[in-house]
Amino acid sequence: MRILAVKPGVDEITMAIVSGDRKTPNLESVNKEVYKIPQSADPSKCLVEIVQEFKSIIKERKIEEVHVVKATKPPKGSLSPERVKNEAAIQFASTEQGAPVKLIAPQSIRAAEKKENETVDSIFDHKFKSKDKREVAFLGLIGLP
Repeated sequence: MRILAVKPGVDEITMAIVSGDRKTPNLESVNKEVYKIPQSADPSKCLVEIVQEFKSIIKERKIEEVHVVKATKPPKGSLSPERVKNEAAIQFASTEQGAPVKLIAPQSIRAAEKKENETVDSIFDHKFKSKDKREVAFLGLIGLP
């Protein structure tokens, strides 16, 4: 199994590719752990670029499933329309390439982390530089059979 786990944001999309199974997970190297969203004057062009980039990644890396940290409304404030559009672009790219998409709520990720006996750093023997990178690696891990 090979999973592309992503966390879309307003300005960037953090990603990890996790393969194998729960007993022998593998964190694969990726050219871009963080995809910087182009700041185009035309928002439609920006979305097309995201779709093209992720279609390419899914095809080239033979991704079987895509898991996305679902956009949820924060306790205070509102949901960012840009964040939702970026999430939709990833879903569209995945569907175009025939890779099923699973939207995972952040609360589900936190609950799964609490159940895990080991930290994601020790499971992959990797020191993650950011919370987002750690989160997407864990998101890929919990999707493995």
